[in-house]
Amino acid sequence: MIQSITVARFQLALVFRDGDLIRVLERGRHRLFYPFAKMSLTMVDTTVAQADFCKHEALLTDPLLTPYLEVVDLCDSERALVWIDGRLQCLLSPGRYGFWKAAGDLRIERLSVNRDPFEHDNLESILALPNANQEFEVTRCDNDKQTIMYLNGLVQDVLDPGRYVFWKGAGKWQKQVCYKNNLFPAVELLDEPKIRENLVPVDLGDGERALVWINDCLSKLLGPGRYGFWKSVGSVRIERITPTPNPIKTSDIETLIQLPEAKQWLEVVDIAKGEHVVLTRDGEIEALLQPGRYVYWKGLGKLATQTVDMREQALELNGQEIMTTDKVSLRLNLLVTYRIVDVLRAVQSVDVISQALYRQAQLALRALVGCRALDALLTDKSALQEAVADELKQWAEDRGVQIVAAGVRDIILPGEMKNLMNQVTEAKKRAEAELIRRREETASARSQANTARLYAQNPTLMRLRELESVETIMSQAQNTFVFSNGTVLDELTGKLIKAPE
Repeated sequence: MIQSITVARFQLALVFRDGDLIRVLERGRHRLFYPFAKMSLTMVDTTVAQADFCKHEALLTDPLLTPYLEVVDLCDSERALVWIDGRLQCLLSPGRYGFWKAAGDLRIERLSVNRDPFEHDNLESILALPNANQEFEVTRCDNDKQTIMYLNGLVQDVLDPGRYVFWKGAGKWQKQVCYKNNLFPAVELLDEPKIRENLVPVDLGDGERALVWINDCLSKLLGPGRYGFWKSVGSVRIERITPTPNPIKTSDIETLIQLPEAKQWLEVVDIAKGEHVVLTRDGEIEALLQPGRYVYWKGLGKLATQTVDMREQALELNGQEIMTTDKVSLRLNLLVTYRIVDVLRAVQSVDVISQALYRQAQLALRALVGCRALDALLTDKSALQEAVADELKQWAEDRGVQIVAAGVRDIILPGEMKNLMNQVTEAKKRAEAELIRRREETASARSQANTARLYAQNPTLMRLRELESVETIMSQAQNTFVFSNGTVLDELTGKLIKAPE
């Protein structure tokens, strides 16, 4: 059998007999004669760089194709970049590949898979290849973070901010992102060499504390334990402190008590103006604190505070029901004002000074009212107030308290007694009013008698009084002109005033 074929430019004809490659035909016309065998022909386009012999991989090593093919054989730890005419074509995974030499200027760049970050002058082009995400692990680190890379569960590297590319074929990659300004989160990794060289380690015993200054700013308060701070955050300074019972002295106390760890390690005592505080440790009085702010270390005993108000205070005893000696039940309201003058004596003598003073004032008031009659209480309330104050002063002085004043604000009578008292008062006032009226009437009569006697003894004075009366009578009349011979006044008075018979 004779077969005539034409091979074009950038083509090759592969001639197979009984499944074996026997000839490779280049450009031109060819006549084939194989009368007694099963023959097949495959045309290959050499402009397609990679030879596609998926079903016949053995052809890649066939001596007949050696002049035409560049064969690449990659083991598990190798990868390769294929460049044709200076352009990146593909990234090869482990396996065997063939490329037609006629496709162009062919260059195979072999790469070794390892644990180190992958770097290349054409990294962006490589990462843009279709299968790059299958071969590479890309990790990006922000400026405020540090990234710990784990390979197969073990620490591999600590990454600074930037972008890093790792071979996936090196193993299973994992990452842990840490903020630079925070404490190193994995204490168990502090002894890892790769991590330790990037950290400032801090190891504090049970009796130690530490202040951490980052870039000269107070940032952390540490108790016992192991810690680490990233060197990349800036200047890190560790100030070790041995706690004492005395108040903490530092130039930046306000920042210290605002730290998140302050509640765990510090006891803050704020004392307002007009107050004193008794500080006790394990039940024993340690100090008497003036107004201000005090900061103590916790863990050196049980601290407790008792606040004492040094200002004048008022104590009210309302609705005290007491019976007088004449069997009248009253309700009294008492007001006591006092001031603490000796804090330690007041705190040590009683538990709560206001409650103790309330009880004592109540007892004193009942004793003093119970021995007095109702009239005595109502007529002289000040005597009761002075007696209550005298009863309380000695008791208060023994306990560091000064009694400023004690006064009975209200004495409330029962309803029936109140009505009786109102009736008595009303009767007294009515009698007083009648007496005053009669006294005024007597005085008026006496005055009239004296006036009549004076008129009788002085006719001229009587005459003037008559003229005043005429003037009063004529004050409301219209103008009248009277012509007379000079005796008009006598005539007028004679008509108005009749002489007694």
